[in-house]
Amino acid sequence: MKQAGLDAICASFPVDVVPRQAEGDWYKVYLDWVQQLKKLAKDSGIREIKSLADLKSCHRDRIPGVLQATEGAHFLEGRLERLAPAYAGGLRHLQLAHSVQDPISPTGDLQTLTPQFDGLTSFGRSVIAECNRLGIVTDLAHSSGKTLKDALEVSSVPIIFSHTALLSPVGLGAVPIWADSRLPMRLLRPDEAQAIAAAGGVIGVWHIFPTVSAYAAAILDLVNTVGEDHVGIGSDTGIAGAIYNANHRWPGQHNGFLHAVVGELRKQKCPPATIRKVIGQNYCRILRAVEQARDASHAART
Repeated sequence: MKQAGLDAICASFPVDVVPRQAEGDWYKVYLDWVQQLKKLAKDSGIREIKSLADLKSCHRDRIPGVLQATEGAHFLEGRLERLAPAYAGGLRHLQLAHSVQDPISPTGDLQTLTPQFDGLTSFGRSVIAECNRLGIVTDLAHSSGKTLKDALEVSSVPIIFSHTALLSPVGLGAVPIWADSRLPMRLLRPDEAQAIAAAGGVIGVWHIFPTVSAYAAAILDLVNTVGEDHVGIGSDTGIAGAIYNANHRWPGQHNGFLHAVVGELRKQKCPPATIRKVIGQNYCRILRAVEQARDASHAART
């Protein structure tokens, strides 16, 4: 993280990559992952981030921080009551879907699968409402356009679409590094991106481009379409390890991930104020909005 120039990351785990044999398996996998994450953070001197104030303190003190996230709501296994304990355990960012359709309580249609539910399901609506109430960021990555449209109508706070790019000639430049014919399905149409922005949301640009210049161009492509207040860094990649190492991904990359991206954005004449928004301020705004909505909801109940 220090090499990359990152004060904080969202550490996300997709429980659906683990085979489920019986009821409760995915929940156990999730709980085990949380404990592993907490141990890793403690052993490494990394702070757990549970609020915007925590994130700001990481930036101020130059101590790396980690915000707990999930890639898919599969660990709920249809039991909405599991979300409150997850929040108590540190969950602050919930991605509604992932690459495998939830066979127990699906939340909605996925980008890369044949539609089955005409968008968001009733359980998906309940999950979003509960995230709003608790103060958990809702992430619509991997969700279909209709699911996204429905979610924007349901959520009382801005949502994010954490990793994608614009379905445009620039966005399709990711194809050489991503050997998957489904890639266009994973990109947002301009009207979908604009709908997220109109609702105050943020779209993270996926780290799947063959060069840092192509990645920076994809960021600017999205900025030019939805505005500088609605674009972020959504890597969906690792910081360390052999697979998708963000610090050693691009040809000729000599700097850590964020240093390389910021340097290229400057080279492509992106204003400093826009860069600051993209690399963190926009996500901070979402956290603030989610926390304010949570506090207002609690105040109304009391």
